[in-house]
Amino acid sequence: MQEDNQINALISLLDDSDKEVYQHVFDKLVSFGPDIIPELETAWSETFNPTMNERIEELIHFIQFNVLKADFQEWKDQGGEDLLRGWLLISRFQFPDLNITEIEEKIDDLKKDIWLELTDNLTPIEKINIFNHVLYSLKSFKGNITDNQDPRYYCINHLLETHKGNPLSLGMLYIILAGAMEIPVYGVNLPRHFILCFNKYADPDFEDSDLLRKDVLFYINPLNKGFIFTRNEITEYLKKMQMKARDEYFVPCTNKEVMQILMHHMIKLFGDSGNPDKVTEIKQLLDILND
Repeated sequence: MQEDNQINALISLLDDSDKEVYQHVFDKLVSFGPDIIPELETAWSETFNPTMNERIEELIHFIQFNVLKADFQEWKDQGGEDLLRGWLLISRFQFPDLNITEIEEKIDDLKKDIWLELTDNLTPIEKINIFNHVLYSLKSFKGNITDNQDPRYYCINHLLETHKGNPLSLGMLYIILAGAMEIPVYGVNLPRHFILCFNKYADPDFEDSDLLRKDVLFYINPLNKGFIFTRNEITEYLKKMQMKARDEYFVPCTNKEVMQILMHHMIKLFGDSGNPDKVTEIKQLLDILND
């Protein structure tokens, strides 16, 4: 009860005009951690003071971002290769109240639907055809080509709710589902168009690009219903784009690199939309991953 009284007293001082008083109150409330957020939300809903509302919003965001940074650091320290968890964290940046359990249940349902269609002794192409049938025909996932500047389309919850995504978000979902069934599908960072490849072996040696080139059996376009194509199509694409062919455009990248691609896309989106604060925060997360 005494702590509740102290918190209420501190919250009431958030609109203090003295900057030193405000900073002291802000820092003290931050020290309570995320457990204080419900009380801050209640205070926000009960006041008509615009300054108080703005400062409460700033405080809540500051606390949530601190928690997110700590969680992101933990994920990175554990290897930074769990693509689903990393994607959930970045999605939580855009949607702080993300329902993780609900998303995991939807992913599990998709895994089950694909697993039920798979049988023994299927060829690689037959496995991908089953993936494509479940994702694009039965579940109606499709590419979004009209709203590419909306950061929501890079978030896993939005993809699972709308079944619409861009090459990167659809590709990341594909990688996660394939990885759950030990099917060697990986991302390929083709300029201006994220694609996938089916590798001959799981757990490729990412240090040996010559080996990787030999191990890729074919490529997959996640935006175009999982369309299967070959290295020749990539070469032709690069020629049309007047780009020099580089090894990285043909070989798989790690899940950590996929996350870096995702974050660079979001940095550009927030920059183009005039949101420098979000650019700064995503860069902080990217620094954690790159460290």
